[in-house]
Amino acid sequence: MNRDATEKTRNQFTCFCSLTFLVSDEGSLPEDYKNSDDYTGAGLEGELYGFSTGLFSLDYHKAVVGTTKDEIVVAIKGTDGFMDSMNDGYVNPVDFEGMGKVHMGFASATALLLKNGLEKKVDELIRSNPQQGLCFTGHSKGGAVAFLLAAHYSNKNYSNNIRVITFEAPRVGNSTFAYNYEELGMETLRYEDFLDVVPHLPFTSQEHQLLDRMGPVNNFLENFMDIITCDYVPVGRRIGFYVGHDEYNGRYPHNEGNTDGESLNSMCAVEFLMRNHFSISLMNNEIHNKDYKESIVEYTDFDYLQ
Repeated sequence: MNRDATEKTRNQFTCFCSLTFLVSDEGSLPEDYKNSDDYTGAGLEGELYGFSTGLFSLDYHKAVVGTTKDEIVVAIKGTDGFMDSMNDGYVNPVDFEGMGKVHMGFASATALLLKNGLEKKVDELIRSNPQQGLCFTGHSKGGAVAFLLAAHYSNKNYSNNIRVITFEAPRVGNSTFAYNYEELGMETLRYEDFLDVVPHLPFTSQEHQLLDRMGPVNNFLENFMDIITCDYVPVGRRIGFYVGHDEYNGRYPHNEGNTDGESLNSMCAVEFLMRNHFSISLMNNEIHNKDYKESIVEYTDFDYLQ
């Protein structure tokens, strides 16, 4: 995958992720959604469908479904407000379709979206477009749910190509899930800013070994991490990039591998967050929520981008 193809994919699917912001609390879309630059940028053809699981609960999730020339695309919205962020905190591992243990909050979001019309619509589009592939995408929490939806459809023996493209997605499950996910053979690309801490969540045992560089914050974080630590690992292929953080580009090597094969020492992102955004919630972290459609990025995984 060369740089031009990588940029084309990034631009197209950030448009898909942006379209999720058009979905109302009831799941409807504005009448003029086809006039949106994101509709055009996503390469959509025909109707776009919105889904919402409802506003007044922890289980608040949104998605859109549409078709391009080649694919049926499902885009899942990222964390949406305080109540939804509480759902992100339910890191307890639960079984997912016999594939291993995954994040309870993300599994719940997946099940609720499927139940609230998403599965019915996707199945309908598959029957109407049997030749098309199927793609799942999302930013942040939406990316985590995209992994699980893709696994669900692969387990349903959907015969056409399935792929997953995510942005700043957190870890979703344990090594057993990751192994079984990879065995499904789905192309999975994870776009990640190397200073964003979210792709390193939930924290794992490796972060405990790296906390010494944090100085006085060490004891506080160690106590906090005892509560939220899960041995979750990433899935798919990482495409690392950065956006104009020159002072960190020199201090931290982009391709320094860690124990899970991610291309950056996790604590670089944690340190950046603590030094610059300690008083700001992860939801409002400017690194995590940057509009990548408007950004010029530099890629760090040079071995992958030939």
